[in-house]
Amino acid sequence: MKTIAPLALLLALTGAPVAALAQNAAAEQVAFLPGETQTTITGELTGKDTKDYVFKATADQTMSAELTGPSSLYFNVLPPSSQTAIFNGSVDGSTFIGTLPSDGDYTIRLYQMGAAAEDANVADYSLTVSIVGAGEPAASPKPE
Repeated sequence: MKTIAPLALLLALTGAPVAALAQNAAAEQVAFLPGETQTTITGELTGKDTKDYVFKATADQTMSAELTGPSSLYFNVLPPSSQTAIFNGSVDGSTFIGTLPSDGDYTIRLYQMGAAAEDANVADYSLTVSIVGAGEPAASPKPE
């Protein structure tokens, strides 16, 4: 008989849907104005919530991302089809500049850590993202 993971067993016994484990399931598409290679996104994040921003890019483009907000707020950069970060803000800081390794949809995931996450603090932020090179922006244009 296979061993059932304690979380799976708990979910089965309580009837809780697996989707309930995701704190913010919806991702927002990053949009650049026609001819632009940079955009700034502002918002707020509460407690343990996460916020995902997704954009298309191609291999060898250079991406920069800078997060401004409280010191409890971080971001990771996730490459296409992977949950393994190529940048981890809680280790590497609030600015990422790097050459993207492959074509596809990249995700910038914002999150809080420590007491701010536990105490459901609200963090206002500004995230500036730029993608240049190798054929210029592959990100979706902003609808008119």
